[in-house]
Amino acid sequence: MKRLTPYYIYYAILALFLTACNGDSHDNDEKPVIDISTAIADAPSTRLGYNGEKCSFTTGDIIHLIALPVGDTSTEKLKTADYTLGDNGKWVPTPILRWDNDDIHLDFFASYGNVTEDIDFMTARTPDWTYAMGDVQLNFNHRTSKLIVHISKIRDELGDNPDINVSIMVKNGMAYNLITDAITLESYNSKRELQDVGNSKYETFILPQTGLRTITVTSGGKDYTWTSDTELELKAGTIVTVNLAVGNDRVLIGSVKVTEWDEVTTIQGEEVEN
Repeated sequence: MKRLTPYYIYYAILALFLTACNGDSHDNDEKPVIDISTAIADAPSTRLGYNGEKCSFTTGDIIHLIALPVGDTSTEKLKTADYTLGDNGKWVPTPILRWDNDDIHLDFFASYGNVTEDIDFMTARTPDWTYAMGDVQLNFNHRTSKLIVHISKIRDELGDNPDINVSIMVKNGMAYNLITDAITLESYNSKRELQDVGNSKYETFILPQTGLRTITVTSGGKDYTWTSDTELELKAGTIVTVNLAVGNDRVLIGSVKVTEWDEVTTIQGEEVEN
């Protein structure tokens, strides 16, 4: 999955980066390149996909990386680059990042994806790394919750091939600061349509938040709304699955399942009139 890298980290980064590039000398070209290796934290060590499957990083994926001297947060010494995964399994930086010397200790901050997009946004932090320690090891963590809605019909009331849309109201991401690790959400709820992945299943990725209680299913110009008695728990690294049965005059909920990597909790629901 190819994604454009976010350039919203903070305002001064572009000017600082350009200054650093212009200051590079031929001697700098002789210094060793900062290489990275990646893994995705939590078992299983995989990335969530829209098709319901799980996969590792693939060719063309892009990671955004920032490096700072340990204990020095001055932006003058900041290094930044995009790393693209090549078909040989190596991450290639643009521009090329190099170690200043063998003894320098750097803190590394990385992100995959754009916090403003509906994807499995992930981040990684690697403190106090030196050239002598080899490739910088980035262990990525999921920062979103994945919502899955399964739709079934009641007595074929919706027809053989119903046109169905599923939507929710959530706070979307606005920005992510790699250095402070702060995710900024909208202060208001926006409509989010879930992606149709086939077999009456709809999915989206949601940044951690509270307040989601309503799911709307639209078919034939009519809205069918389910409202939960309690807020759905949208925690990073969890998969929330909602099973709904839809008829012409009502929405039924069969179950809500919240799956963390190593445990499953099921909440029974009840019939809700439209």
